[in-house]
Formats: sequence, C-alpha cells, structure tokens
Amino acid sequence: MDAAISAARGGPDGLKGKDANDLASMAADVRQALTDGDRREALDLARELDRRVNDLSDKIGRDQAAQLQAASANLVQSLGG
Repeated sequence: MDAAISAARGGPDGLKGKDANDLASMAADVRQALTDGDRREALDLARELDRRVNDLSDKIGRDQAAQLQAASANLVQSLGG
C-alpha cells in the first residue's frame, strides 16, 4: 500500500498533500493494528482505507487510481475481507 501511495503522489494527475497524507496515515494505522495483534481492527481499518481510496479515485489520474485501488483491495483481501 505504501508503494502505491508513493507512486500516486505528485504530478498533475497525482495525489495532493492532504489526500496523500491521509492515505499514508490510514495505512500506518492498519500496520499498527497488525503490530498490536488486532487483526479484526486491521481489517476494519483496511476497509476504511479502501473506501477512502475509492472516494479519491475521481480526483486523480486513471493509472494512479487503478494502482491505489488494486493495492487497497489486495490489502483487504489479505486480511480476510
């Protein structure tokens, strides 16, 4: 997820400041929940991240949106969602 967020930052069609920072923070929250051993919380946070990615998809380029959507969907799926 971090790699997809980094790849989607900047440029005319990329994520801008607050949106990019929000996604990075949400991904960090998922990691922290996993570190704490709370898989259910991690899944809930990953689903929230996936919703946010989908909300932002109209604001960014098609390629950036596709990368972010694939990464967030994979994250949710890997957590059992």
